[in-house]
Parts: sequence; structure tokens; C-alpha cells
Amino acid sequence: MASKNSGKKSQSSSRSGGSGRSRGNDFPLDNNTYNVITVIHEKSKGLEAFDEYLQDADEELREILQEIREQDTRAIEQLQEHLRMLMGGEGAESEDEEAA
Repeated sequence: MASKNSGKKSQSSSRSGGSGRSRGNDFPLDNNTYNVITVIHEKSKGLEAFDEYLQDADEELREILQEIREQDTRAIEQLQEHLRMLMGGEGAESEDEEAA
């Protein structure tokens, strides 16, 4: 069923004139940008849940959860970088300043 939805999404994006906007002409975000923001948000909520579960986990489960949490953190970082690219590179300097 997921492939049907994916096909519909691609069709609606291509019908919008190639801009990737499938939510109407007045929606300020293209579909890719909206999707990246949504995934970052959902993964971030998941990280909060991991923090709670880590407190209650035994040692073996804690190691597994920490590994998954680290993978999700890296995925969020990749998505943030892609979002900066989608937004025209805005905010790239602020991350460098935070690291310093």
C-alpha cells in the first residue's frame, strides 16, 4: 500500500509544475521541505521517548537503545543539513558558531 501512496505523491508533485509543491499554490513550503521538517520533528519526539525508556532499561536493553538513539541523532543531523540546503543554505553559519 505504501507504494500506491508514494506514486500518488509523485503524481501530485509533478502536476504542480515541477516545483514539488503539492499542497496548493499558496502553501509556502515545497513537498520535500515539508517532509524533511516533519521527519525531523517526529524523530526528535522519538529521542525524547528514548530518554525515558533508557532510565527504566536493564543494562543489555540500555546498550541497544543507546545505539539506536545515536543512529537517530545522526539521521536528524543529516536531515538538518539537507533542510539547510533546501532552504538555500540559511543557518549554516549559526551551527559553526555553536560548535566554536
